[in-house]
Amino acid sequence: MEALSPFAAHFARLVSRLVHEPEHPDAHKEELRSALAQLSNQPATLSLHDLASLVAAAAAEGAADEALRLVGELAMRMAAHSVRSLSFEPALPAREIADVARALAADPVPGDEGASFDARLVALALTGVSAEIGSSGFVRRAALGAFPSKAAPVRTPSASVLAIAGDGPAGAAAAAPRPKRASDSQVMMQDQLMRHASADEGVAALLDRLDGAVKAANPSALVDDVMLAVEDLGNRGQWVDLVRILERLHDHHEALADGDARRAFLMGIRRLQRPVLMQGIARLLPERRDLRASCTRVLVQAGEAGADALIDNLISSEVSSERRAYLEVLKQCPAAANALQHLLSDDRWYVVRNAAALLGELRVVAAERRLSELA
Repeated sequence: MEALSPFAAHFARLVSRLVHEPEHPDAHKEELRSALAQLSNQPATLSLHDLASLVAAAAAEGAADEALRLVGELAMRMAAHSVRSLSFEPALPAREIADVARALAADPVPGDEGASFDARLVALALTGVSAEIGSSGFVRRAALGAFPSKAAPVRTPSASVLAIAGDGPAGAAAAAPRPKRASDSQVMMQDQLMRHASADEGVAALLDRLDGAVKAANPSALVDDVMLAVEDLGNRGQWVDLVRILERLHDHHEALADGDARRAFLMGIRRLQRPVLMQGIARLLPERRDLRASCTRVLVQAGEAGADALIDNLISSEVSSERRAYLEVLKQCPAAANALQHLLSDDRWYVVRNAAALLGELRVVAAERRLSELA
């Protein structure tokens, strides 16, 4: 197991104390001094992937201790703020370490891809800290300007520089607020960390984990963990991989007669049958002939969500080959008839026209009376 760097240990403790002990500024200063001392001659990088892997390896070996627990908390906070890595230059001002620690200690904004954290960094105009933020890995580099030479001696920070939360009115104003709903924040941070930890996991590994859930003691937990990573595949537009995962879920669900594992696979399927994911899969039909059978299976079994995705793509397409691909799958989709008949009551005339045309092409007998009324 890779050793925990002293800087990571002290920085993790600083962030934790800002969160849980805002009324103890002396403890904050002590950890800040210790972290700063580790940057006297060399830079340091905190990678979310490395931190999460380190904690996971320690837990697997039964070697977790207080320091690793704090590193795990730091990793969760980085994940919640969508921070993939933080790079600290040597001999940087102590204030900048404290500012970044405060930013991580602040409440994250769910789903903002690190935008609020990035805004804090911009406002701080840091000269010695760079951050990789968001799923795309955008890098917020240190601001240009005066920065001490790497060869310059590191000065002992003054009391004013070391002022963190609780040092008078100014320090109190800058203090990171204690989360009002710690349990909700903790759940959200764990969710974000799991997403990141699984983001680099190959699809083959995810499929293996689904296979392992068939005979697992707690299949729901295993499937839930995989779904976090799979949803991230959809967010990144990896539709082919998403189809493979959904097919495997259907395979296991159909092969099992009953039990917790079958229910877990069904819940996983339903979780992925969201309109935005079905839209992405539907768009594969005209592009990937080799995947048409798989996409058809996934879309047909998605019911109305799959039918709606096919109808939307069909109506918006002006390419005859694409329209044929969508239409062929719609003919196999029982839910398409109901979805199209609902559209006959739409206020927009062109939507009604397109729905009527599709019902005619699909030869939906149940819609004949309604269509005759519109004629």
